[in-house]
Amino acid sequence: MSPEFYRVLHIVSLFAWVGSLTLLLLTPKPSKKVSMIAGIASAFVLIAGFGLIAKYQYNSASPWLLGKMGIWAVIAIVAPIIAKRAHSLTRPAFYTVSTLFFLAVTLVVFR
Repeated sequence: MSPEFYRVLHIVSLFAWVGSLTLLLLTPKPSKKVSMIAGIASAFVLIAGFGLIAKYQYNSASPWLLGKMGIWAVIAIVAPIIAKRAHSLTRPAFYTVSTLFFLAVTLVVFR
């Protein structure tokens, strides 16, 4: 598949992931569908990201790439756990996740 396909898939998945995580963290009792969408979108972000890495032949040991994958892992693991188990931390988690997303975009732009 073309790099443009992976780029569009990555961006669309990011929008779905950010939107679902926002609902997950800011809704008092989010539905299971929102949680499922967050997980599926997160998987598509990862798949499309690896597709882009392969198509553009990036060095997988690049600091910006390792940082971006680390940020993805932290958000993908921690945000749903906080949303389900630590309701008092959802608003601070939302701000933290937003900051991490901004940092991930910054890493890509200034690679």
